[in-house]
Amino acid sequence: MKKEVLIKDFFGDIQKLKKGMQTKDISELPDINLSDLKNIASFLAYDLSVSALRDKSKKMVWHVAMPKSGSTWLTNVIGSHLQGKGWRVAWPGLPGDRVQEISMGELYRQNLLDEDVFFHHMHSLGSDYNIDFCRDFNVKVLLQIRNIPDALVSLIDHFDNEDVMMPPAVYMNKSIWNGYDQQEKFNFVLNFAAPWFIRFWASWYEVLSKNPMIDRKVIVYDVLLSDKDNVFNEVVEFCDGGGAVAGGFNENVFTRLNKGKAGRGRSLPSFFMERLKELASLYPHVDFSPVGL
Repeated sequence: MKKEVLIKDFFGDIQKLKKGMQTKDISELPDINLSDLKNIASFLAYDLSVSALRDKSKKMVWHVAMPKSGSTWLTNVIGSHLQGKGWRVAWPGLPGDRVQEISMGELYRQNLLDEDVFFHHMHSLGSDYNIDFCRDFNVKVLLQIRNIPDALVSLIDHFDNEDVMMPPAVYMNKSIWNGYDQQEKFNFVLNFAAPWFIRFWASWYEVLSKNPMIDRKVIVYDVLLSDKDNVFNEVVEFCDGGGAVAGGFNENVFTRLNKGKAGRGRSLPSFFMERLKELASLYPHVDFSPVGL
């Protein structure tokens, strides 16, 4: 059944209930007609209404990450810990193979307006819209990055070994990928994936440089690999202010860090690295040294 039909039936059921056509207890149902309901729905569609209804005393942390930066591991262990302290763990984006961006409507749908919320990792750019969201909701940003050449080698491994192929803003499927030779794989990643990684860092570099009021913490993959316990405690302190956690993170939570190696990008051919540096040079004001370029 199409979503439009479901919505129509939902509102129709409300009207039937209000006319006493069903026996369900409707004592708490507001006295409202369909026209007013539509007006309210229109009002709630505005992002400003979400901000106005949000309980500002509650905490909100958004984990934003470069793909292949160990973010699945970190988001799971942090999310599990915070959930144990009464936080909600949510993903406020749109489902399916779409660019990962904040969807304000998800805060309504998932009942997140009156909760301490940890938004688990999203591969999102530091766009004006996202920065406005962080300001309006007093969001703490947990930004996770990695050496880009290393990350792209891991992305190629991911395409080689995983069935799910949903990198941000890149279309690919298994049948196409498996038909490529190594040179074609390099060409695909250079032409379609690498520019997104470059834009990701360039956009968040702007945020870090020009938005000092946004509370943020940067996690670097190599540091995460070398000292997971310390990074875990630092992130918990950043999110919740609760100090170090006795015993560290829960080892029973999904903790895969894949091959977990720094310096994998050194295996890339020279033409690959030259192209990455050329892409980075198009943002002359951005310091790419934190991401290996």
